[in-house]
Amino acid sequence: MADFEGATVDDIYRAFAEAETGAYSDSWIRTKDKSGLPSDAYGPVQILSSTMVGATKQKTKEGRSLINFNNEELKFIDRYAEQGRKFYKHGKSEGKIPDYNPTYDYGGSGDLSERDKKLYESTAKKIIDYELKRVGGIKNLKREWRFGPPEKWDEEDPGFKEYIRKFDEELTSILNVRDTALLKPDEAVMDTILKGVR
Repeated sequence: MADFEGATVDDIYRAFAEAETGAYSDSWIRTKDKSGLPSDAYGPVQILSSTMVGATKQKTKEGRSLINFNNEELKFIDRYAEQGRKFYKHGKSEGKIPDYNPTYDYGGSGDLSERDKKLYESTAKKIIDYELKRVGGIKNLKREWRFGPPEKWDEEDPGFKEYIRKFDEELTSILNVRDTALLKPDEAVMDTILKGVR
């Protein structure tokens, strides 16, 4: 299933969430990685505020948006960018600024509301759908999402390999479960019923 035939945007979102924040008990955090350039990557699929804002600027030659965000999502993106500014201000700033708040430091929880978290997911999925088409498939998407353009890829790096492995295993698992359900619908329904009873 190396080509991940039949994978949906929802499936890809879940695979990214596993690869990015699956190791944490709470995925609604700012990145904990302080090793490279400053980053405000946040949430289950670790989106940068610049990625969110940049997605709103993708236009056709005629000026139409290439990603169909609704008004609520556009307002959310503004709030997300504001949170990103707080992340940059407070990141690694303990003892350096008078109003330091650990909520915005690396590993912090940020300030998104429960409604914002739903908008994060809907917005992220629209970006994933756009990027999937732009880069030409899942193989390139999973690399660019985490590591940037191809010139930045180091496929021999253990961190690179581990990220790709986590993504691939999660997406394969999702698709295998779906295939099993399609092959044995009665058993899948019974299993769902039994899980609900436990």
